[in-house]
Amino acid sequence: MRTSVLPRACAFCFLIGVTAVSGLSAPPVKPPLIDIHPGRLRIGLSADDRKQIRARIRYWARMMAEAEDTEALLRARKGLLGDYRKYKSGIYRRGFAGAANELVTPIVAKLQAGSTLHQAKEVNFAIALSEMAQSPIQPTLDALVAHRNPGVRYWAWRGYAAIRKDVLIKGGASAEAMLASLGKAARTELSPLVITTVFDVLHLPEAPPAGVEKDFYAKVRRRALTILLTGLIPRCAGVANGQAADLRSCDKALSALKTYSDAFPDQQGLRDTILQHVVNIGFAAAIAYSEAQSTDPNVREYEALMIHAEQTIHLLTKARDHFFRAPLLKGEHPLTGKKIADDEKPGIIEWSAYKWVERLKERGIAKPVFKKPQATTQRAATRPATRPGGPAGP
Repeated sequence: MRTSVLPRACAFCFLIGVTAVSGLSAPPVKPPLIDIHPGRLRIGLSADDRKQIRARIRYWARMMAEAEDTEALLRARKGLLGDYRKYKSGIYRRGFAGAANELVTPIVAKLQAGSTLHQAKEVNFAIALSEMAQSPIQPTLDALVAHRNPGVRYWAWRGYAAIRKDVLIKGGASAEAMLASLGKAARTELSPLVITTVFDVLHLPEAPPAGVEKDFYAKVRRRALTILLTGLIPRCAGVANGQAADLRSCDKALSALKTYSDAFPDQQGLRDTILQHVVNIGFAAAIAYSEAQSTDPNVREYEALMIHAEQTIHLLTKARDHFFRAPLLKGEHPLTGKKIADDEKPGIIEWSAYKWVERLKERGIAKPVFKKPQATTQRAATRPATRPGGPAGP
């Protein structure tokens, strides 16, 4: 059965109730507003400054954990982020993120699974932490990208995308931790929306960001490409087998593949491998399109993915054929130019996919073979929780 390309809104986003947190008792007293001398925002925080920050983080984190309804939960999250954003100083925000990294994670871990609102609270903690885009938050993000809640994983990867440059500048263990988390996600992530966000993090620009050593960046970029291709293989198979939720991640991957191909101009074998994956995406969409019913709501999505794949082929090669574009956008046979009937399109589109393989055979391109999905998988069960909404707020 074909599935909708857009995941349903999270069921947990509409739960109302109280979450009990082990070790928390009476409501905390709200501490004074953070007040830091402008000079210390430029040269470094004092012990008293850090004490103020920690008190406010503890307060807001407990208010989030003990919220009895979604309004209180959102109010506490906004309060926490309001304190983080109070000063634009990088010294202040890094100090705040470092304290949050230490103090918030244990509270999230104590949220009792199965209690009301606990999933919404997990997601809102992840939203708050993901928006503290400073490198000291990385250890928390490494934990959250492996969280059982796909909504948490989604927001954690959003946070990783925001700190990726800082992680690369730090290099060493920080970069290794990021690559390890990305590699695990590529192998094991079941949520189509989450893997799309992972692909965002893996889409490294061609040129190294300012402050990142060139040779080090080249090594990281090569490893990131390997991880991307590992994660892309099952997504292509998903599209070919009618898993429309995988369309978005495959479309995202096409842009990344173009960037990576440009980044390795002297490595023809690697560029051919990248081209093969581009062809795979177009071929998978063609199979899904040819097997789709006329009432399938995802037909236009299949068409768009084929067009994007063909455009990417044009950018990576000297080929200028329009095997997909002609029948899909002009209603014409790609070789004869004759008008074709709508009921002829599925067969012509499948034929067009084979024509692209034939056209690029001098680059070593072969017909892709996609694995069939197992009769029972966990992917469908995870899909509803991947789109944050409701109490997650704006």
